[in-house]
Amino acid sequence: MNDISAETHDSIDAARIAYLKDQMDVEDEELIYLNRILKLQYKRRELILNRNTPSVIIDDFLYQSDINDARNMNLLNKLGIQHIINTCNISLPKLITEKFSVL
Repeated sequence: MNDISAETHDSIDAARIAYLKDQMDVEDEELIYLNRILKLQYKRRELILNRNTPSVIIDDFLYQSDINDARNMNLLNKLGIQHIINTCNISLPKLITEKFSVL
């Protein structure tokens, strides 16, 4: 398996560096920053399994979780959730369906 890590991968090749410096007047500091950004695609991402909170799909907008979180009024309020799409075959408590828009 060809494993490329962020630490060992040089994202900007010599030809590209020459072009950026000669044609675009890019400074060394900018090249360092660009290289750091490009290395992000090779960085190993750590899977964080936290069963205490929903998975964030879109920051502060869309979450995915289970029926237990959909029943947790404190959590729903804390996250500012207004709408719930229930795909479970279990109904949500009346307290939840009265306060939130539930599909």
